Amino acid sequence: MDLAAAARRTLEEATARVRLTSGVDGARFIERETGVTDFALRRTHTRVETGPWLEEFVDRMLERHPWMDTGEQPDRDPPTAERLRAGTACFTRFGDGWTADRGQVWAPERSLGDPLWIVERLTGDGPGFRLAHHAGEAWLDDEGRIARVRWAPIVRSRPRAPWPRFIKRPPVHELELFDYGVPAAIAIPQARPPSDGSWFSLVQLAGELLKLRVANR
Repeated sequence: MDLAAAARRTLEEATARVRLTSGVDGARFIERETGVTDFALRRTHTRVETGPWLEEFVDRMLERHPWMDTGEQPDRDPPTAERLRAGTACFTRFGDGWTADRGQVWAPERSLGDPLWIVERLTGDGPGFRLAHHAGEAWLDDEGRIARVRWAPIVRSRPRAPWPRFIKRPPVHELELFDYGVPAAIAIPQARPPSDGSWFSLVQLAGELLKLRVANR
């Protein structure tokens, strides 16, 4: 298997559906993104589903800080989280309106958060691969394109690991690509800039989820 050739073959396509799962231990995933990507424009639009791990995280936070549990029961549906990556820029919608993160829309590469980042970085032969600080394996479809790729950071030391201590290993990421050629019109949204010190990531999404859980208890 020539992964470099398979990655190039994949990036030659126009569009595809994508599913990115960021997990810790199988079904206890952190979050899952499902949507479409435009290979030529380097744009990916997804909806975000929070997983059981974040629910566990919220429960732990409420156990440690019971004063956060107000007991209020507002009558409203939780907002839908969306992400749109373009080049190295990222836009996030959680509830009303989009917020723009840092980055360049027309950058000639994708950001590390874009599900297609791993496809642009794949090199080497064989089902296993090794990138700088990452390792994983990949599977191809009948057309020689990337169908699925799974990877994780290579951990060299525990003391400064960026994930909570109750997680025994770094998150494993799995990208699935299918329905090549699906219609995809991904426009750059009108967005407000992030507030000082603000950044949209797993931590912020967990914080928003925490606020929702507290409000709905």
